Amino acid sequence: MTLTGFRLETNTAASGGQIISLVGGELSEVGSARFTFDGPSGSYNIVVRYFDETDGVSHLEVGKSGLTIDGWYFNQNLGSALANTRTQVRRAIASGLTVKTGDIFRLYATENNGEPARIDYIEFTPVVAPATTSTIINGTNANDRLVGNARNNTLNGFAGNDILDGRGGHNKLNGGSGIDTADYSQATNGIIANFNTGTVLKPVFGTTTPKVMPLGDSITAGQHAVQPTPGTYRIQLWKNLRADNLSVDFVGSQFNGPPSLGDKNHEGHGGWTINQIAGLVDQGSIKTYQPQIVLLMIGTNDVLRGHSLNTITGDLSNLIDRISQDSSNTRIFVSSIAPIDPAIRGTTRANLAKSFNALLSDFVSEKVAQGKKVTYVNAGGSLDLTELVPDGVHPNVSGYNKIGNAWYDTLVKRDTLTGIENVIGSRFADKLIGNSEHNTLKGGLGSDTLTGGGGADNFFYKAPNEGGDIITDFGFDDRFTFSADGFGGGLVRGIKLSTIAADTGVFVNGANPTPLGSSANFLYNTNTGVLRFDRDGVGVESSAVTIATLLGTPSLSASQFYIS
Repeated sequence: MTLTGFRLETNTAASGGQIISLVGGELSEVGSARFTFDGPSGSYNIVVRYFDETDGVSHLEVGKSGLTIDGWYFNQNLGSALANTRTQVRRAIASGLTVKTGDIFRLYATENNGEPARIDYIEFTPVVAPATTSTIINGTNANDRLVGNARNNTLNGFAGNDILDGRGGHNKLNGGSGIDTADYSQATNGIIANFNTGTVLKPVFGTTTPKVMPLGDSITAGQHAVQPTPGTYRIQLWKNLRADNLSVDFVGSQFNGPPSLGDKNHEGHGGWTINQIAGLVDQGSIKTYQPQIVLLMIGTNDVLRGHSLNTITGDLSNLIDRISQDSSNTRIFVSSIAPIDPAIRGTTRANLAKSFNALLSDFVSEKVAQGKKVTYVNAGGSLDLTELVPDGVHPNVSGYNKIGNAWYDTLVKRDTLTGIENVIGSRFADKLIGNSEHNTLKGGLGSDTLTGGGGADNFFYKAPNEGGDIITDFGFDDRFTFSADGFGGGLVRGIKLSTIAADTGVFVNGANPTPLGSSANFLYNTNTGVLRFDRDGVGVESSAVTIATLLGTPSLSASQFYIS
């Protein structure tokens, strides 16, 4: 870095122990710092950290290749005339800026009344490729196991009997020819797999019905003066949930929305700042409603009132901490705010909103590192100015729909299945639905709901602790498969169950089935449809555990059991 008018100063509050500074004093000194960007070409978020002291109002301008990126005055009153942790300020000056290797950057500063424009660093953070970018993983004509990552993946099995594990993101699993399996054993929540629709839903709340608190200002409530939309993004979010037969319970002290919004509860308060929402939490709103999920979009009114970026992020940090303190298991989804139209509300407010949004992803990452259950969502920030009403602040109907879709895409990941015959569920409660083909459904751990859906289906169990399921449509051509190693009790692979006492396993059915012998017993109650397993029959070392409840109490015979 080439310095003109600047000098290096030692400073314990600086990130590297040094800062650059003008000389300081009564004169209005000027200086510049010039450097060549030597990183890889790409899109970058750029942040400057500097010290805003109370002894003057210096000015800094940052430019690239002769064009100004941003310029501002050091005019915050942070309560100290020294360059210390109290006066440190991070300012986002660019979001997604295209930067090429060899670009020339220049910082031009003007001292004022003894404030010498002290600068700690300029930080370039590469913009991560959007999650919509798909990673393609191809198999071979053999039996493959393909595993994706946290991004959106396309897995192509081609020929062979393949196992496809897409992991995170919105994935496409293409089995190709052969008998292929979608594996969700590593999923972090329960799934809903439906072979009839060729989709697998992966909600962050699994197959439960969570309490969800939409929390924020008028962009959550919708009762703003210009072109109000009571219900706001909640309308589209609810529509998406119902389209996929998912249930949530919106909670909060407020209530509004059209008839199409089936649950009108929320915690949106028009005109409120972050601190006012924190006051609501202090009054016990989280403890009262006990949400499992909070959808937090807040900060617009702080921007409109001219609060500093440091103040806004500090208040937001406190709010997240307070929510986490009252309910440590609540997941907080923090969204960027909608843009502000500079032609209507001025460039200062518009730029402050941009700066807040540019910092928010890293801010959330810092909260995650602190152990908070926080997730960043670019919902409000995904809008453009054409999606605002004429007040230059609030979204129009199209904008609210876009925000609702962004919330939904974060809450519910979706995989698409093609050429997949079998599925392995998670360790949580799943809903697995087959089709008219021959499907193997393996629910795994958790109390699962299994539907064969026609065809000769196979319900696979590896161990007794995978039981407690409900099977909705077990038919005469369906069968159970049990692992000899996992169940034990004398079961032998390939050896059928007996209907009399036998060392290799017994099947007993009736209105009150009782074990035969001291080997493995499968006991089916023809009155209740409950299938239980007793590893040692009449022995006393183990008691019977429920494997599944068969709705409709269908007939069941020993020939429908296979030991693998």
